[in-house]
Amino acid sequence: MDSRKKHCEEDCDVIWQPESNLTMLKGTTPTTASITIPTTGTATATTLNSLSINTSCFSKQLIRLEFAGNIIFPATQFDATLNFQIFRQYNNQIITTAIGSPWVFARQLAVAVGTGESVSLATKDTFSFFVYDTAYTGSTQDGATYTLVVTPSISTVAGTVTINNATLGVIVGGNRR
Repeated sequence: MDSRKKHCEEDCDVIWQPESNLTMLKGTTPTTASITIPTTGTATATTLNSLSINTSCFSKQLIRLEFAGNIIFPATQFDATLNFQIFRQYNNQIITTAIGSPWVFARQLAVAVGTGESVSLATKDTFSFFVYDTAYTGSTQDGATYTLVVTPSISTVAGTVTINNATLGVIVGGNRR
């Protein structure tokens, strides 16, 4: 067996193809996290998922990252804003880099029921986005870890929001090295 072929099959999570192009598809196991919504102070960032890729078999790669999850609000949570951000950390380095701008999920739902009174409704929302890592320098690095972090904004009502089935996926396409 060709040593390059064996290396790609074992380390890159790709199927060996006789053509000059490669494609890698990789995803995480769904996770669940409880996010505390503060009314004062500093909000705490929570890591939802991480995904490592090995691109040593690729050159001129294009990387697309995708997130999807369910956001569950209890009836007591009138409003909340969640900021989602994906970060990249090259192998054997400590510096992380934000990929794209933060994605914001904002919810404000209060239903008036009488004079000066309102009630919130428990809701479940699906939230998803994708972003391209256009600054990935695979020619100098053979891999990276992508981490999805969510940070709540300060709210008028303290509470907890649950994010479940949070998944992070990546599609890498490019030429064979």
